[in-house]
Amino acid sequence: MLHARALTIALLAFGGAMLAAVNVGVLERRASKESAIPPDRVAMIRQAHLPNIVLTDHEGRSVHFYDDLVRGRVVAINFMYASCSKTCELSSQNMSRLQDLLGTRLGRDVYLYSISLDPEHDGPKALNAYREKQGAKAGWTFLAPASAADATLLRRKLGVYELDPVIDADLSSHTGMIVAGNEPHARWTMIPSLVHPVRIAQALERLMLPPDRWPRGEAAVDAVPREDREAGVKP
Repeated sequence: MLHARALTIALLAFGGAMLAAVNVGVLERRASKESAIPPDRVAMIRQAHLPNIVLTDHEGRSVHFYDDLVRGRVVAINFMYASCSKTCELSSQNMSRLQDLLGTRLGRDVYLYSISLDPEHDGPKALNAYREKQGAKAGWTFLAPASAADATLLRRKLGVYELDPVIDADLSSHTGMIVAGNEPHARWTMIPSLVHPVRIAQALERLMLPPDRWPRGEAAVDAVPREDREAGVKP
């Protein structure tokens, strides 16, 4: 798992980049009152963080990360590899619970993607077997980049990496984070993959809903059963 200090720095870097993209319109309008065209925040985030690399899904189809998976969608993305038996397994179990919470919205309003860090070994057959093991439904897709270099590029662009290159190169030390985004509205966040799946669903709601409809207060807290809250992180 990612060291706390390095995780904080990585999250700040990713969040800072996203915040800069969101706020640049304010800065530019202050600099030029004559400009009536706001900057394209969606394009800025796409260019900086959403590479259009080719991946192969669990059915053997080739898709482009941005064009086919992310553009115009609300997404939740985690990284895994089929032979991982620790963090990946727990994260995948949480994603499975999340898909149940989403119900009919899965594959319609929200798309889940699990992307392999080990494309050399995680071909369609291995990904499909792992997918079936997790009980994945339509709307939750398992994918592998064309190479380990592409896998590294993608997770670095998304801010999911360890600052120490030695630790970063160790698959067993990969970060247990979910990257969630509302691409057409340029709203992105990160969520620890081992928190209660209700909290992940709430984070997705905040990406999709206007602020006055965000889950908050006692109703948001009580959405997680009290026994789970008292036990700490317990999906």
